Order: sequence, then C-alpha cells, then structure tokens
Amino acid sequence: MQQSLAAYQFQMASSLPTEVLEILSRNTSLLQEQHLAEKALHEGDKFPVFSLVDSDGQEHSLTQLLAKGSVIISFYRGGWCPYCVLELKALRDMLESQPELNATLVAISPETQKHTADTKANNNLNFIVLSDEDNRLARQCGLTFKLGDDLLMQYENFGIDIQSHNGNDKFEIPIPATYIVDRQGVIRFAFVEEDYTSRAEPEKLLAVLGNLS
Repeated sequence: MQQSLAAYQFQMASSLPTEVLEILSRNTSLLQEQHLAEKALHEGDKFPVFSLVDSDGQEHSLTQLLAKGSVIISFYRGGWCPYCVLELKALRDMLESQPELNATLVAISPETQKHTADTKANNNLNFIVLSDEDNRLARQCGLTFKLGDDLLMQYENFGIDIQSHNGNDKFEIPIPATYIVDRQGVIRFAFVEEDYTSRAEPEKLLAVLGNLS
C-alpha cells in the first residue's frame, strides 16, 4: 500500500501549484509539532467502549464485535480523501485475500451516514463502515484536530465540503489511525500518524493477528 500512496503523492506533487503544496505540508508540520500521535491511545491501553451506526443504519457495539474475536479499527478522514480511499481499498483487498481472517474489520470516519454509505458503495467495500458523529469516539482516542483556515479554504477549492460531509460546522477530522483490539478490549497494535499520506500496511496487521491467534 505504501507504494500506491507514494505514487499518488508523487502525482499530486507534480500537478499541484507550489503554494498549495506548501499549505498542505505546513499544516502537517503543525500537527506533528503538537505531538498528537504521542497523546493518542497506544498499545496496552483499553479501547473505549462504543456503539456506532453503520452505512445501513445498523448499530454496532464494541462488545458485540469482540464477542466474535479481535477487531481491526481503522479511523479515516472521509471518503473525500484520496489517501483514505487507497487505504480502504487495500483493506478490502486484504479481506478478499484472507477469507478466514480471525478478526472483524471496521472503518470509522466522522462522515454522516449518507456519506458513509456513499463511501462504501463507491469503493465496493466488504466490511463494516461506521459513522462517528461529531468525532465523539475519535476524540476519546485522542485523534481529532480542527482544520486550519488556510487548509479548509484549500479543501473548498478542491470542491470538498467538510461541513456537508460531517453534518456540522466544527471542521474537525481525525488523524489516520489503525488499531487491533483483542477480545479483552486491549489494544495490541497501534498505528497513529499525523501525516495523512502514511497508513498501516495490511501485511503488518495480518502478522499481528497471526500472533494473537
């Protein structure tokens, strides 16, 4: 997946104006200076108990999911984010290649149920996609931040309406994060990154799950 992400990043760097690239880079640096990843939940922490609605309006609780085994939880920014889409598709392909995977995969974003449904349908996702209203769960995990005015304006120039996607005017999104939670609710793997162009490799997830089984 990292190769796909790097290839897309190279494409963007070749096509976007320098001033736009500087805005994107500067905002990532500002997040890194806040050490958000260090403050988020990590290995050994208990994952917050939650109950969220999926793209079809069905409710899923962590307790119910853990009753079936380990849970992979992937926080993504939204279906509008091309890096998130690449990650979601890589997770989809991982499930297709591992039909006997001993874990349940869920992806979570602050998008409304409608936009969550669009993301799942548009990318043919074969796993649970949940809507985290107002980033309540992401905030408990220490992942949320408010978009800067310059970055928000640039997203608007891209045609991305964060307010519409999230159903509020808070302009908050989570930094990318992927967790593996064991049946006791303890985080056994954590990938948390302020840089939105970097994501957890599916092969790493499979290796950790193999050690848990």
